[in-house]
Amino acid sequence: INMYQRLKNSLFMPKEIARYAYDKFYVIVLYMLIFVALLSIPGIIDLKNLGQEITYEVSNGVTIDKDVQYYIKDKQLVDISPDKSSPTYYFQYDMYSSFSGVVLVIGQNIDASKLSLVPFIIHCANDGIYLGFPMGNTISSIKISEYTVDKLDLSLLNNNNAEAKAMFFGMANTIVSSNMKLVYGFGIPTIVFGSFMEILSNVFIFALIGYMFNKKLGLRFGKSMKLGIFCSLPMVVGTLLEALFGTG
Repeated sequence: INMYQRLKNSLFMPKEIARYAYDKFYVIVLYMLIFVALLSIPGIIDLKNLGQEITYEVSNGVTIDKDVQYYIKDKQLVDISPDKSSPTYYFQYDMYSSFSGVVLVIGQNIDASKLSLVPFIIHCANDGIYLGFPMGNTISSIKISEYTVDKLDLSLLNNNNAEAKAMFFGMANTIVSSNMKLVYGFGIPTIVFGSFMEILSNVFIFALIGYMFNKKLGLRFGKSMKLGIFCSLPMVVGTLLEALFGTG
């Protein structure tokens, strides 16, 4: 199997890929796995740097520019607004070594549409801290720890109180850094699955378009799907370059 030639033709000589419609199934699977691996690289790099980045941010945290009305009491997040209807707050970390940032979320109800371009979130929920991975209109999350402080008035963050910030962001850093095995165990499969679904959706669109145009030639949809996989390589490379370097 000359996989290098297939990759080269997919990028630079698309007219040569027609014959790959007759490739065996295991060749297609191998080619698809290469795509998934490429598209997963940015997310895995970001995951690897997560603990380091949070450590860096402990001293500065995020810019708290909203009136946070929550209090940690008895290791529970408590809404202290007068009508008990505080919104969910989103704060962007200013990451120094990442192509895209991590968002700190305080509150219970998350609007996934606000996080479509975010790789990970650190979610301070009612019963503890979760690590979340936005996937389209949903958030796939796992609880990594209960709160490690018995009480903390988060409204003090509004005034950039140094002691409150050090305690809060120090807690987040300690929790995430000490649970990196769990982060990797949950995060890597989630990233890989997300990459696979993104590629599959694009392949289906390419295949459907190709099938409609070539239906008169008797091209079956299965072979059109195979060609769609090879046609999707430019999209994968472009997405990878944009994620890593901001170009593509």
